[in-house]
Amino acid sequence: MGVMTLWVLLSFLKSDPDVLPQPWQVAEVIIEEYHSGRLWLHASATFGRVAVTFCLAMSVGFVIGLLLGTHRKLDNFFSPWIILLQNLPALVVIVLCYLWIGLNETAAILAVCINKTAMVAVTRFRDGYTQNGITKMPAFVELLGQKAAWAIRTYIETRPDDGALDEHSARLEEIRDELGGWQDGDTQPLIAELRKIAEQIETGSGAPVADSAAFRALTLIDRKNPNFAEAANQLTIGLSAAR
Repeated sequence: MGVMTLWVLLSFLKSDPDVLPQPWQVAEVIIEEYHSGRLWLHASATFGRVAVTFCLAMSVGFVIGLLLGTHRKLDNFFSPWIILLQNLPALVVIVLCYLWIGLNETAAILAVCINKTAMVAVTRFRDGYTQNGITKMPAFVELLGQKAAWAIRTYIETRPDDGALDEHSARLEEIRDELGGWQDGDTQPLIAELRKIAEQIETGSGAPVADSAAFRALTLIDRKNPNFAEAANQLTIGLSAAR
């Protein structure tokens, strides 16, 4: 009521409906626009602009925040620019876009995207989001550090293709049983066989070497102090996962 009263008083003082119309004059125009169908036409254009801007700002902000949160050098380089964009008034961005691009939809959408992308990148994805002392979204620098990102990438690139172990599973089970009861003997023939099998297992990504059960068992026994029990365990895990 206070805002409405202030509106009425200011409109009386101004006495110019083109500058500050009365509330009932605005209501009359809204009703007229509604019955003519123009209200929904213009409202849908505005909502469409908001939807496009939201999707662009969230997508670009997500990528930027992810990169800054997982790469310290990028974070150090781009942080000043992010801070600049965060503190740049929205009105200035809009005016500059209108001057550079023109008074059109592209300028309006780009202006809002520029203004909101930095906020999305920093307050949501790089630094996380906390409300009332409760972490709503952890920072990517904590959730997905560089080591974790490389581990995920390595897994995706070196994961064996589906069914790649099928033709070797019977022999790998025999090797597992041999390793489980291994006492002493020449390991070179076994190492050569495991290496041959590992080289034949293809990755889902096309990478040259798959991180297969055969490859893991090979690395455990082809060294100065071989671990036959763990090699057998890795073959058990790999064969179980492949079924």
